[in-house]
Amino acid sequence: MKKYLKVILATCLSAMCLAVPAQAQGGYAGVGLGLVELDPGANKKTALGGNLYGGIEFGPLLSVEARLGATQSVSSAGETSKVDWMTSLLAKPKFDVSGNANIYALAGVTMMKASFTSAGGRQQSKTKAGLAFGAGGELFLNYNTLLGLEWVRLATNADGAVKNISFQGLDVNAFFINLQMNF
Repeated sequence: MKKYLKVILATCLSAMCLAVPAQAQGGYAGVGLGLVELDPGANKKTALGGNLYGGIEFGPLLSVEARLGATQSVSSAGETSKVDWMTSLLAKPKFDVSGNANIYALAGVTMMKASFTSAGGRQQSKTKAGLAFGAGGELFLNYNTLLGLEWVRLATNADGAVKNISFQGLDVNAFFINLQMNF
């Protein structure tokens, strides 16, 4: 756990150091909904998932945002997987491709609680933190509203060899459509 706290602290400090020269230019909040791939190491499943997020813009090229989300429970071949909750802190460097569209990268940390029920009925859960990364694009619908599409790798914890004995977590990829309001 100390290792994860150090990673989270280092990420926060890095984001703050990048943002020191700039002043915060505004905040934003949004919702993301989409498909989330849950992989316990074998027998991948796709669930509906979502998140709420908010962030601060430090100029036109950098934002820092926090997210809170979850997925539905999904079953296949007698196994059930679910992300009970996930929270992320992400740096979001952006590149303006036109007057009303941006592409961006995401990098930071995610902590999540994942649950797994084996075909034999054994229920297990694991809470872990790790690095998260992704990419996406967003289109300004008007001055304050954006519509985005993104892919995010939220966790790399699966170990298929021992999933029924000692669940280690899920590999989690998310494909979200986001609606964001700037203020």
